[in-house]
Amino acid sequence: GPRSNLNFNVAYNGGQFDVAFPPFPQPPERVRLESYMLVTFAASYRISSAVEVFGRIENFLDEDHEDVVGFNTPGVGAYLGVRITP
Repeated sequence: GPRSNLNFNVAYNGGQFDVAFPPFPQPPERVRLESYMLVTFAASYRISSAVEVFGRIENFLDEDHEDVVGFNTPGVGAYLGVRITP
């Protein structure tokens, strides 16, 4: 099979509504969460039949976004690894 693999992913999430719960006695309120776009790069390279290195960068553009009001999601993250098969 191929020695290397490259992946590029773009995920778009449109605006959505959520319910915010301010401190009592204020009533809950419906709020709009903004749309966002997440970009991910991933790559792997097979050094030999038994050794492969791989990595990915998630949220490459460091998009500040929320899926639930008041709970931020992770910023940019990078991961690197080695896979060894007998």
